[in-house]
Amino acid sequence: MRVLMVYPGLNPQVNDCAHVPAYLASLGMDVAVITARQNRSKSVETSSDYEEFCGVRIYRLFDSFQEMMWHPRAQQSACRQVLASSRPDVLVCQQELNMRLTLCLQNDWPAPILLVTEFARSLAEGGAGGRRVQLLWPFLGVPTWGRAFWPWLLRRVTGVITCNPADVPYLDTLACRGVPVWHVPWCSELGDYEPAPSRLDLRAAYVGAFSEFKNTAELRVAVPLVLEHTPVREFVLVGGGETDLVADLRARYAERVRHMTGLTRPEVLHLLSGSFCAYTPVVRGGWGFIGDCWGTGTPLIASHDAYAFEHGVDALVADGPEEVPDAVNALCQDAALYARLQEGGRRRHERHAARAVGEGYRRALEQVLDRWPYEPAGHGTTGVALS
Repeated sequence: MRVLMVYPGLNPQVNDCAHVPAYLASLGMDVAVITARQNRSKSVETSSDYEEFCGVRIYRLFDSFQEMMWHPRAQQSACRQVLASSRPDVLVCQQELNMRLTLCLQNDWPAPILLVTEFARSLAEGGAGGRRVQLLWPFLGVPTWGRAFWPWLLRRVTGVITCNPADVPYLDTLACRGVPVWHVPWCSELGDYEPAPSRLDLRAAYVGAFSEFKNTAELRVAVPLVLEHTPVREFVLVGGGETDLVADLRARYAERVRHMTGLTRPEVLHLLSGSFCAYTPVVRGGWGFIGDCWGTGTPLIASHDAYAFEHGVDALVADGPEEVPDAVNALCQDAALYARLQEGGRRRHERHAARAVGEGYRRALEQVLDRWPYEPAGHGTTGVALS
């Protein structure tokens, strides 16, 4: 099978999801990727124009994800060259905001589209993109108002993968217009890294972008409480973006708050493997960091249930940032709880490994190819969890 995938940004140094196309290539599939050079939500902001990774050809034809979203024909000539060389049997659209570009590719090379979204149910309920997308895309022929976007998507794709475990109970409802919806977990593959020789009992960590979307304003509340009311002596914050809050915390706590940028993925994993615990304030997303905590055996504390957590098994879910110190102190005082979170996280991580996730993609790709071309069968197609 020949597969062409469209990613918002893909660099194996920082994107764990790069291991999915690599796994597909290991099965003998011919896999190519069209993506952007900029990856500003990660520590590596700009990547090379072309790269090969484990047999996957990565073409960074666009300057940014914004260009892919708003000007999908800007690199039409280069896209056509990739289409001609890859001759895809299936097009994979990673992220619904890449659909305009993927449809342009399909117009030049007819092939079924497999859409991969992080939040299918949210899309179905009217959560399409940001405010700018909702206001302006209708003028480009894409109805992103209210609940119109989801049926628009289903009329144009042959299958959908949702990565959100919270969507699993709703797969039957989401799968309509003859288009199946499957659940495949988000990939979290550690790859090669050097584990820390020991854990620093007095260090906590957060890794990710600082933004409104990541809800990092809660760090202003949680970090001071942790530093003042727990044995933790150092809080390490890793990432870029809206870092004013980091500067404010450093001004208040000096060397007790450390800010790091530009870390490669192996360096992040080394840091986490040597930390006592980690904290995430995210309400949506942040799954890469969460998976890295599980994989490195670093107990995770969350102030929101952003990933269908099992409290006390794979995470401690605090009742808001004000309760995070209680969770930290519980880990300090209860060795059995600490060990249980480590083991539960590692078990959860196994479901997100490249092999497990890649097999879900393989099954979805085969079914999409089998169904092309097809006549929509109407409502009632059963959703299946491919995990």
